[in-house]
This record gives sequence, C-alpha cells and structure tokens, in this order.
Amino acid sequence: MLGEIDDALEAKRKSTWDITSDEHRKKYYHKQNTKNQEHISHNLYYINKIKDHCYERTKKNLIIVNLDYGNEYEFLSKIDGVDYISLHGPLSEYSKHKRVSFKFDLHYNKDMHKYISSLALKEIKKLFEKSAK
Repeated sequence: MLGEIDDALEAKRKSTWDITSDEHRKKYYHKQNTKNQEHISHNLYYINKIKDHCYERTKKNLIIVNLDYGNEYEFLSKIDGVDYISLHGPLSEYSKHKRVSFKFDLHYNKDMHKYISSLALKEIKKLFEKSAK
C-alpha cells in the first residue's frame, strides 16, 4: 500500500519536470496574501526577535531586502529599527521581459542573480551614505 502511494507521488513529482518553470509558475504560483493580519503578526513576531538580537549585538538596524518579484511586503517598511529595501518593483518589471529562473527549476538563474546584486548594492550604498550623514 505505502509503495503504491510512494510510486504515485513520485510519478506526480516527475510530471512537473515536463513543463518549463514559466509554465509551472503560471499554473501553480500563488501570490501570498500580504495583507492578512494573522500572517503579518506571525512574521512580525519573528522579525522583531531577529531585529532585537541584531541591535543587541551590533547597535545597528536590521536590513531586510525583498528579492521577491511576485510579492510586496509593505508592512516591513513600518517596523522601527528595520531598514527595508524592496526590489519588488524593478524585479517585477524585469520578470515581464526576461527569463528569471532556470528552464525546469524555479530558482533564480544567473542573470537574475546578477541583476538583483546590482540593484541591492546600489540601494545598500544609498542606505549607508544616508546613515553616515
């Protein structure tokens, strides 16, 4: 019985190998409900623990960089002691015109990583320059 279930699960998993990551994203990708208060409260609890730990050790704000082209997390910009950098807008726009993941794997590809790095570096430099003043 368990062997049959394992075989069925393995067949289902392998069936996803036949479609590209773009097709998979369109068929299975669901945006997170970033307005859900329960979800926000859950995240805030853990982010505040990390933020407090970071400040205790370094006396610096926690920096959070949003690398998600599908979801914006506006509530993160409202946390005291957190510097929030959202790359959502530029990454979302980039994803409309370029392949962002591997053909059969949803991880970001080399070009997307390169683009994210250049954007993040610019934004972090701005943040450091602002805090140095």
